[in-house]
Amino acid sequence: MPQTVHSAEILIAILVFLIIFGIVVLVYLLKDRKKTAPADTSDYGDAAEERMARLFDDRYGTHRTMSGIYIKSGEKIAEIDHIVVTKKVILVVETKSHKGLIVTDEGDGRMWIQKTATKTVKFYNPVWQNKTHCRLVKQILDQNSLGDVPLVGLVVFDSKSAHFSKRVRNVIRSDRLPMLLDKLDSQKLPNIPVSRAVQIIGTLERNCEEDREAQRQYVHQIAK
Repeated sequence: MPQTVHSAEILIAILVFLIIFGIVVLVYLLKDRKKTAPADTSDYGDAAEERMARLFDDRYGTHRTMSGIYIKSGEKIAEIDHIVVTKKVILVVETKSHKGLIVTDEGDGRMWIQKTATKTVKFYNPVWQNKTHCRLVKQILDQNSLGDVPLVGLVVFDSKSAHFSKRVRNVIRSDRLPMLLDKLDSQKLPNIPVSRAVQIIGTLERNCEEDREAQRQYVHQIAK
């Protein structure tokens, strides 16, 4: 009988050890996954876009701005964060919520890397992404005899903690955006009158798609 009790105690001890060991391993794996997997930044990204939209609306007026749109030309569709008709140029803006070190010069440049103390995240080069948006907008404007207005692509990182491994043209933090807009508005270019701005925005609005259907088409397009 004592031998049987002793054996049972050993088995229980082994079982408890295995359970504790399994819990430790599981916690480690979940922690490691959190560090390396892309975080869900959709809510933060939406907040960043809303802040940029308010900034553009306050500065130029809602008759010169569009935000959070799906725009289509032919079979191509793009999700664009902001289109702004400033005093001198048309801005096509991609907003990013990434923070920490942004590595812009690794590999072939197709992917950028966000590095913070707790995670490393790869994301598609937003400059390349925005060039596609600019081409689509330019195509629509050309088709409607509005292609003579200068068009500028801009990538804005909303976080003040974002810093870049290498400077990239037309990629800035949001805290430096007002200074850039001042510079653009003071260029020696013809002013874009309100009537022209309204015409441009109206033309682009006619090429916008309803969110739900546009999102379905957009997801199908990028999945090809």
